[in-house]
Amino acid sequence: MPISLCMLTKNEEKNLAKAINSVKPVVDEIIVVDTGSTDKTKEIAKKFTSKIYNFGWNDNFADARNFDMSEIAKGAHSFALAESKPAISEHAQEHAPPFRAAVLDIQKN
Repeated sequence: MPISLCMLTKNEEKNLAKAINSVKPVVDEIIVVDTGSTDKTKEIAKKFTSKIYNFGWNDNFADARNFDMSEIAKGAHSFALAESKPAISEHAQEHAPPFRAAVLDIQKN
């Protein structure tokens, strides 16, 4: 079962690569929805995915998240990172296959 990472970003050039790299071993699809970056966020995102979308910020986090997760994500399981901070520590990345298996096991139970 595919797992999608859905990231909401705005001016995250300093943190984006590290955040994506922290979850890259356990996801099949990376989606970035940018809410108006004026820095190099989208250029950095292009190194990881072609699935980069613009969403006009309307002061409603739920609208942006719902656009990201329900309109775009194709994975059977999706999770969102709203802040561009590593979601999985470097140590935990060594255990990516068991983590992925645990996520997928949720579907079975």
